[in-house]
Amino acid sequence: MSPAVGVALVRPISSSTALVPGDDTIISGSLEVVMEYRRRCRGISVFVQGVSRVWMGDTRGWEEDGIFERVVQIQNETEHGMWLEQGSQGFSFNLVLPASLATHDCHKYGVITYHLYAHVQGCAKSSSGGILGALRGRGAATAEWLDGDLFVKRNLLVHAITSPNGGVHQLNLERRGEIQHLGLWGISAVTDLWSISAVFLLTISLPTPSPQTTIFLIRVVLAQSYTISSPRSPDDPPTHPEPTRSMVLYQTGRTHASGEKFPGHTVNSLWRGPEAGGSRGDGRWAIKAIVRVPTHEKVRPSTHEGTITPIRVTHRLDLQVFFSVEGELADGDPCDGPGELQMMQNDAEGLKEFDQLFQTPAAQLGCMCGCTLEELSAPLEQRMLSTDPDDFWRHETGDEGSATEEGVVSGWKYTDMNPAL
Repeated sequence: MSPAVGVALVRPISSSTALVPGDDTIISGSLEVVMEYRRRCRGISVFVQGVSRVWMGDTRGWEEDGIFERVVQIQNETEHGMWLEQGSQGFSFNLVLPASLATHDCHKYGVITYHLYAHVQGCAKSSSGGILGALRGRGAATAEWLDGDLFVKRNLLVHAITSPNGGVHQLNLERRGEIQHLGLWGISAVTDLWSISAVFLLTISLPTPSPQTTIFLIRVVLAQSYTISSPRSPDDPPTHPEPTRSMVLYQTGRTHASGEKFPGHTVNSLWRGPEAGGSRGDGRWAIKAIVRVPTHEKVRPSTHEGTITPIRVTHRLDLQVFFSVEGELADGDPCDGPGELQMMQNDAEGLKEFDQLFQTPAAQLGCMCGCTLEELSAPLEQRMLSTDPDDFWRHETGDEGSATEEGVVSGWKYTDMNPAL
């Protein structure tokens, strides 16, 4: 048990998949025991324990409970015990982790941790004979039995591989809709590796805004929320210990000042229609960018439906468009001059929870596969440079000639990693 931290990957099942033993994960390892003298011991065991610690409100406070334990007896206790020879000796072991096992998680109001333990049982009371990296007996030279117990502990991180084939997830997300004054809107997010710290190609298109519309700011937000439940009261409904956390993945345009309600015609904008002081050449607006998901310090993996856990994490991708309509208030009533600033809400007709889930966190400066972020971004850059802006809508409308119309795109450009992350 030499590594200070171990990682185990479980494979949660979906509700449509039968639970079979092949879905479980087997941890195989070796325990090294180093003895200064030849001694007897009563037995040797290796076990893994999972513990949850959740905040259940001011009345109940913090509750810490064991949620999993699996023990393997390498050598059972007998009357005569077993001999531990002088020097080093190894003992192999296998531990089975169920597919539905709760994964490692860490939030302000909830934590799930795992530890791997090894126990060599001697006689009499426990001694401090163990050291990290090996288990060393220090009983008296004249004693036949090991004096006291030897005990060692290692951290264990349990993560989930949610891809059906055990590999990585790909993301190919496309959503479209239509809203008054903004017209058609579309967003796509594509990457060959979808995980925490991943990079993806983002495309946003607004091909048909009305002539009275001015678009000031467009933002893509990753919303993360989680619920907690106590193992002591599993039938109680889960609680939301804190509000949904919104993380800006990408934004472009002008951020309005606090209290600003009616931006004038001279205020910088991404797109301004001809009836709002713009020019006819601003016929459409679209952009594409390479965006990075924050690291595991900010984002936690999504919880799979087949995982049994007191902490469940969900994610949602939101598209926010800040705009105004010339001569209109946000509620549609008329007004004089520039319109009132409002924001497009896409909750009802926009992006739902990801079909694909965030997987095991990648390293802060690279990926667990060993690739740097620049290497991961390279295929997306090639794809971005080779795509036609109107391809996003052409296969939907069949309009092969739309790319030659006047004012096809305003603001189609490459944008590097979001500096806010």
